[in-house]
Amino acid sequence: MMPGLTLIFCLCLAPDPLSTAMAMLCMALPTAATSYVIARVMVGDAPLMAAMTSTKHFFIAWPAGVAAAAEARDRTRLITGLG
Repeated sequence: MMPGLTLIFCLCLAPDPLSTAMAMLCMALPTAATSYVIARVMVGDAPLMAAMTSTKHFFIAWPAGVAAAAEARDRTRLITGLG
């Protein structure tokens, strides 16, 4: 349900395709940031949950960030005429 709502929200705001893809990736992943709090309150394995959430976000956000930086570099080259 959340990825669908995110897509509708992105279509209404009309961000660039990379931003839409990043938002969809983050909303489609199964682990929520609140899972750490829930694990801690329910006397679960909170450190494991924190490690899982951090690792998931790193491996999704890092490539997306690199792609965004490359796209920004290419746009800057087009605007300044240095490319």
